[in-house]
Amino acid sequence: MKDFSTLKTDLSSGNLTTAQQAYTTLTQDLQNVQQTQGTQQAGGSSQIATDLAAVGTALQSGNITSAQSAFATLMQDLGSSTAATYGSSTGSSVNITV
Repeated sequence: MKDFSTLKTDLSSGNLTTAQQAYTTLTQDLQNVQQTQGTQQAGGSSQIATDLAAVGTALQSGNITSAQSAFATLMQDLGSSTAATYGSSTGSSVNITV
Protein backbone atom coordinates (compact mmCIF):
# COMPACT_ATOMS: atom_id res chain seq x y z
CA MET A 1 0.00 0.00 0.00
CA LYS A 2 1.66 3.18 -1.23
CA ASP A 3 0.11 5.45 1.42
CA PHE A 4 1.40 3.25 4.23
CA SER A 5 4.87 3.23 2.73
CA THR A 6 4.81 7.02 2.30
CA LEU A 7 3.86 7.46 5.96
CA LYS A 8 6.68 5.16 7.01
CA THR A 9 9.19 7.13 4.92
CA ASP A 10 7.98 10.50 6.19
CA LEU A 11 8.12 9.39 9.81
CA SER A 12 11.58 7.89 9.34
CA SER A 13 12.85 11.16 7.89
CA GLY A 14 11.25 13.16 10.70
CA ASN A 15 9.17 15.27 8.33
CA LEU A 16 6.12 16.20 10.38
CA THR A 17 4.17 18.06 7.68
CA THR A 18 4.40 15.37 5.03
CA ALA A 19 3.79 12.65 7.64
CA GLN A 20 0.57 14.42 8.62
CA GLN A 21 -0.47 14.56 4.97
CA ALA A 22 0.40 10.89 4.43
CA TYR A 23 -1.57 9.91 7.54
CA THR A 24 -4.63 11.81 6.33
CA THR A 25 -4.42 10.18 2.89
CA LEU A 26 -3.94 6.73 4.42
CA THR A 27 -6.92 7.01 6.76
CA GLN A 28 -9.15 8.38 4.00
CA ASP A 29 -8.19 5.51 1.72
CA LEU A 30 -8.84 2.96 4.48
CA GLN A 31 -12.28 4.47 5.11
CA ASN A 32 -13.07 4.32 1.40
CA VAL A 33 -12.07 0.65 1.25
CA GLN A 34 -14.21 -0.16 4.28
CA GLN A 35 -17.20 1.62 2.78
CA THR A 36 -16.75 0.03 -0.62
CA GLN A 37 -16.34 -3.49 0.73
CA GLY A 38 -18.67 -3.12 3.70
CA THR A 39 -15.80 -4.33 5.88
CA GLN A 40 -16.35 -4.80 9.56
CA GLN A 41 -13.46 -4.88 11.98
CA ALA A 42 -12.47 -8.26 13.28
CA GLY A 43 -11.21 -8.67 16.82
CA GLY A 44 -7.55 -8.44 15.89
CA SER A 45 -7.94 -5.32 13.81
CA SER A 46 -9.28 -3.23 16.70
CA GLN A 47 -5.74 -3.05 18.11
CA ILE A 48 -4.48 -2.00 14.69
CA ALA A 49 -7.10 0.77 14.59
CA THR A 50 -6.03 1.89 18.07
CA ASP A 51 -2.39 1.93 17.00
CA LEU A 52 -3.18 3.90 13.86
CA ALA A 53 -5.21 6.40 15.89
CA ALA A 54 -2.24 6.83 18.25
CA VAL A 55 -0.06 7.74 15.25
CA GLY A 56 -2.66 10.31 14.20
CA THR A 57 -2.95 11.78 17.69
CA ALA A 58 0.82 12.19 17.93
CA LEU A 59 0.98 13.81 14.50
CA GLN A 60 -1.85 16.19 15.34
CA SER A 61 -0.03 17.29 18.48
CA GLY A 62 3.12 17.86 16.45
CA ASN A 63 5.13 15.20 18.29
CA ILE A 64 7.11 13.37 15.62
CA THR A 65 8.96 11.24 18.19
CA SER A 66 5.70 9.90 19.64
CA ALA A 67 4.36 9.35 16.13
CA GLN A 68 7.46 7.32 15.25
CA SER A 69 7.04 5.24 18.41
CA ALA A 70 3.33 4.69 17.76
CA PHE A 71 4.11 3.67 14.18
CA ALA A 72 6.69 1.15 15.43
CA THR A 73 4.01 -0.33 17.69
CA LEU A 74 1.60 -0.43 14.75
CA MET A 75 4.15 -2.30 12.64
CA GLN A 76 4.77 -4.78 15.45
CA ASP A 77 1.05 -5.39 15.96
CA LEU A 78 0.49 -5.73 12.21
CA GLY A 79 3.13 -8.44 12.16
CA SER A 80 1.55 -10.21 15.12
CA SER A 81 -1.93 -9.91 13.64
CA THR A 82 -0.82 -11.26 10.28
CA ALA A 83 1.01 -14.18 11.85
CA ALA A 84 -1.97 -14.98 14.07
CA THR A 85 -4.41 -14.76 11.18
CA TYR A 86 -2.46 -16.60 8.52
CA GLY A 87 0.47 -18.35 10.14
CA SER A 88 -1.12 -20.37 12.91
CA SER A 89 -4.02 -21.81 10.95
CA THR A 90 -2.12 -22.70 7.79
CA GLY A 91 1.27 -23.53 9.18
CA SER A 92 2.92 -20.87 7.07
CA SER A 93 3.42 -17.20 7.53
CA VAL A 94 2.78 -14.18 5.34
CA ASN A 95 5.25 -11.31 5.17
CA ILE A 96 4.04 -7.78 4.55
CA THR A 97 6.70 -5.49 3.13
CA VAL A 98 6.20 -1.76 3.29
